[in-house]
This record gives sequence, C-alpha cells and structure tokens, in this order.
Amino acid sequence: MAGGTEIDLRRDDPVTFQEQSERKAEFKVLRHEGYVLEMEHLHFGHDSIFMFPDYNIDGNDDLYVTSIAVVAQTLIHARDNTDQKLLIVGHADSSGPSVYNFELSLKRANVVKSLVEGDGDGWVGLIEEKHKVRDRQHALKWAARTRAWNCDPGACDNIDGPMTRNATKWLKQNYNFDVTQSANEEVEVNETFDNDAWTIIFELIQDELGFMLEVDDAGLAEFRSNLSFVGDVGAFGGGEFFPISGSRQDNYRNPNDRRVEIMFFTAEHEPILDGGPNSGQPPDGMQVVYDPRIYSWIHVPVEALPRPVWIELHTVDVLGYFVPDTALKLVPEIGEHQTITTDNYGHYSGRLWGNGRFFVYLEDGTPVMYGASVPEEMRGGAETDPLGRGPTAIIHPRLTRRAITEIVVPGENDAIIEEQREAMAIYSRPPRTGRQSVRAVPHEMGRGEPTFQEISSRGPEHTHTMVILEFHQYCKKQLLV
Repeated sequence: MAGGTEIDLRRDDPVTFQEQSERKAEFKVLRHEGYVLEMEHLHFGHDSIFMFPDYNIDGNDDLYVTSIAVVAQTLIHARDNTDQKLLIVGHADSSGPSVYNFELSLKRANVVKSLVEGDGDGWVGLIEEKHKVRDRQHALKWAARTRAWNCDPGACDNIDGPMTRNATKWLKQNYNFDVTQSANEEVEVNETFDNDAWTIIFELIQDELGFMLEVDDAGLAEFRSNLSFVGDVGAFGGGEFFPISGSRQDNYRNPNDRRVEIMFFTAEHEPILDGGPNSGQPPDGMQVVYDPRIYSWIHVPVEALPRPVWIELHTVDVLGYFVPDTALKLVPEIGEHQTITTDNYGHYSGRLWGNGRFFVYLEDGTPVMYGASVPEEMRGGAETDPLGRGPTAIIHPRLTRRAITEIVVPGENDAIIEEQREAMAIYSRPPRTGRQSVRAVPHEMGRGEPTFQEISSRGPEHTHTMVILEFHQYCKKQLLV
C-alpha cells in the first residue's frame, strides 16, 4: 500500500482507502493479544453482585477453583508481569432492562476490583447496596467452615429467619473472641447483618487470600504494589452486550453470561477505551476487545486446589492432661501431607489445605488414638490407612467446629503430668490462651452455641458454665491426687 499507511485496529472507527493502481494491494492485519482470567458465573448469584468465596460450600470434596483462588492468581500474574496493565469487565445476562443490566455488570466488576486491590470500604459499600439474603447465608456458612466458627445458618433459602439472625450474632461473637484479641476493635454483637458483619466477611476473605499466597498483610500489600490498570479506572461494565452463550437475545436469562473477566495487556496491545465507566453503556473500543478478528486470548490457568479448612485439636496423655510441643502429621484424603506442632498448652488452631477427612499420626507415622471428647460420629477408625501403619484417629473439618478434638499421644514424663496437676489446683480455669480440654462437661445451651472453652471468659452471664467446669476439675483432682 502506497505511503505505508498504518491502521490501528484497536479503534472501531471505519477506515476507507482509495488508491488507483494496476498492482495488487496487499494488506497484512496484525492481531492484538491479551491474557484473561475468568470469574465464572458460578461465583455470582442471579441479580446479585456478591461473589461467593466458595460457590461449592455444601458440595462434595472434589478439587475445583474458588473465586479467592482466581483473585490470588490475578495478583501472582501482576507480580510476574509488571509490564502488563489490568482491565476488569463485568457482564450480565439479558433478562431485565438493558440499563439495569449494565449497572449490575459494572458493580460486579468493581466488587472484583475491590477484592484485588484490598479496598474493604469500597467492597462493603457495594455489597451492602446490592445483595440477597442468600448471599448473607452463604457468607455465614463459609465463615463457619473457613474459621470453624459456630455461625452456620443452615440452608441458604433466602429467608431472613431466626437461624440466619442467630448465626449473624455468633459471627460477630466469634470475631470478637478470635480476631480482636490481636489488633482489631470489637464489634457490637447483635442479629443485624450490617456494615460490621460485611467487614468481618471481607477480612476473612483477605485472610484466606493471604493463606493461599503464603503471605501476611504486608506481603499482600507488596503483591498489590504491582497493580496497574487500563485507563486508570480499570473496571468497566459490559452489560448484556457481550454474551458467551451465543448471539445476543433480548430478555434471555442465562447464568453463563453473568461473569467477570480479568484481562492483562502489554502496552502495544492495550485497548483504547473512550468514555467513562459510568456512561451507562460500554465505552467506545470495548467492542474491539471482544472481536475475535482483532484480539486473541491467552487463558491464564488457575489451579484447582484443596480447600483451606480450619483444624483445632489438643494433644493429651492417657490421663487427659495436655502434652505440649507435639509434632503431628496430618494426611488429608485429597491434598499433601502437612506437619503441625502443638503449642506449650498442647493446643493447635490453624488453617490447612485438604479435602475430606484428615488422618492423624505422630510425625514418624505412628498412629494415635482419640481422646474421650470426640463425638461419636467421628469415631470408627480408618477404612483406608494412607501410611499403612494401622487404624488411626480421623478428623473431619466440618465436624471439628463443634468441639476441639483430643488426640492421645505419649506423655513426655511424669514431671509434666505433676506440673499440670499442680496448675489445676491453682487456677479455677486455665488462662484464656490455654484452652481447657473439651473432655470436661460439655455445656448444653442449644444448637449453635459455642463450646464452653469459648464461653468461659465472657463474663458473669455464663457463671453456670463455669461452675460445671470447676466442679469437674474438683472431681478430677480428687480422683488423681
């Protein structure tokens, strides 16, 4: 072509060429490319912007990709590709008015962006404005699993009933007990799923994100320092205009179309978008991004991982006294072997990777026994022994939130047993950090109540529970002295 005219296909303006020549004109079209991670429809409910932390919360134990894993991979890709800018585009199906769907898609994009950036205030503000009761229930159920808190509301039936309100109260109560001991201020405990409740959920999501990336808050901030967005704004709504279910149809409800796409571009392939995100329609240039003749895509894989689950246990001797500093090997049905060590009270509380049950051994592979506190449904030995060393204790994370599991291990020596016997004679209960063994009398205040080791330091309203505990300790001393 004469003069070497350059065509930028990233603009969707029509281009016309007129040239008289007896020679054939040859045009070479260079396609642009980008990298994409998809937040699939499974992570969003219909007519909602809340992104499920784990859409398969009540499902089986197969490996699958959670939304938090997608956010983690986004941060990893940004860290490893600092020359690329990030564009987040939300989508909706065509059921309902077009303008409404555009606003919905934009809010979904901003929800994902706020999680990627760690913008808690922005995330909470968006979710409070647009969510369903089932979203609260899902969040409560997920918190119950990821932190072993007793805030499971039961079925996600989209009804704000007494179980959901009670679970909300215990979400806040558990947060005050477990989290605010370190840095954060306590929240008011009530049954209202308010700004405080959503802030707790955001903090738990960030905590699990840090666990996946194996970093603390400072490490998350370092990951986020690599973020750079297309057009500075970085989040746009695509509305119902870019379906993946086929050609666009009016008033067509298709879950596959409600999604969020996270795209990365180098400078030479960065799209040219004209128009702000709040213009009421996708910006000029967005059509080009979704034109397969112009842009090709490299999909960034997100690994399907086992669930991060909360495990809580005590190592005790045959008399029921704590055995401190004990190394245990935990073998999940799906996932890698992991080694933990109990503290100087024989207590371990933390998050591990694994689906299904965990088989428990000493560090050298020696099987261990259950303590007396283990619920009946957790007994029965191992049908399949992963290490081939015989039946051993089994922990199921979905059951252990009801009680701290006692694992019987060899005691160090008689001096430790004597030291603990003397300590019991001094204290009416162990220090808060010690966590009394649940072999003591379980309290029975109804479904959803915490075990007594969570209640015992909460004040005079739980005096009856403390009396039971002290009476049990008195009986135990009389038997052992």
